[in-house]
Amino acid sequence: MALSKNTFIDFRDEEQTPIFAGSNVIATASATPATYFRLHGQYLEFYQGSANTALAFTPASTGWTVPLDNGAGEYLEITQGILANVSKRFVIGTDTAFHFSLGGYVTTIARHLLCFAGFRRLAAYADTSSVANCLTAYTDRAAIGWNTTGGAVVTQTSLNNSDTSTTLAHAAIANATWFALRVNVSAAGVVTYRIGTSLVSWAAAKAALAADASAVAFTFDSTDVVVPQFCLVSGNAGSVGDVELIEWDCALD
Repeated sequence: MALSKNTFIDFRDEEQTPIFAGSNVIATASATPATYFRLHGQYLEFYQGSANTALAFTPASTGWTVPLDNGAGEYLEITQGILANVSKRFVIGTDTAFHFSLGGYVTTIARHLLCFAGFRRLAAYADTSSVANCLTAYTDRAAIGWNTTGGAVVTQTSLNNSDTSTTLAHAAIANATWFALRVNVSAAGVVTYRIGTSLVSWAAAKAALAADASAVAFTFDSTDVVVPQFCLVSGNAGSVGDVELIEWDCALD
């Protein structure tokens, strides 16, 4: 029986879970950067690119606050299918259409230099600690999010190391905003993006999901193996991150 590629997590329904450094040892600030946590039998990988003393997801009023330290350029990446859970990998030209949708809430936009959700080619973790590094870190990638402390909405794409950043017409993400970011990939590798935001509720942000006509066309190469990716970078020294995760939905369509 084939293992399922589908993952759905509503963080509002989850109790706090530890982050492990391997062999069921709870991670510490000095742990190996690539760690993991487990929900509903699903493993999600957690990569901290620099020393991070905030090593626990904190249940908050809206979802789970992502553990991001208070140093400028502190960065992390949450994925599936790289070190484990190989069933969570998607193969262009072999799998049917699939998607990754991430829901969250941000209290103070200036605390986060960038925040992206999308797919990247299967590869070892790389440095995504700046806008430039995030754009060029992986040979093949398609993601949507913001890349300034002012919340400007952009897509970042990489195709065989040719990297493009495109600012979208969507209004910049403001403080106290619920957001939904979605990347769809067809069986042939054609990528489309959707974004929804709301100052009212998560339900309103999810209902507002829509394509942005200013997005640039992008197609992964056939046989590319890709995995879902969420990345977040701290914007200012002394500012602890306050992005909360609400929903993780990655599946075949």
